[in-house]
Amino acid sequence: MDRKITRVKLIGIAIAAVAGVTLYGLSVHERFSELSRSWDQENALEEKIETLRRENTAIEGLIEDLGPDGREVERIAREELRWASGGQTVIDIPEKK
Repeated sequence: MDRKITRVKLIGIAIAAVAGVTLYGLSVHERFSELSRSWDQENALEEKIETLRRENTAIEGLIEDLGPDGREVERIAREELRWASGGQTVIDIPEKK
């Protein structure tokens, strides 16, 4: 009878050990999956930050062009407002109808 009880105890311990190792393995897999997802999110955020930096650089250039001495201000004044610098004359040539 003692051998039967010992055998049942060993089988129970083995089943518990297998279950423990399985649950631990699932837990490690889940944690690795979460870590992998966080790396993907980090990479996506880094790409977004780089895109925003490029856009900011382009916008800063436009702001400089719109400043009092900027090229864009001069272009708007000449083309849209028909202004001229000192010593220049604007000649308006009508378009054909």
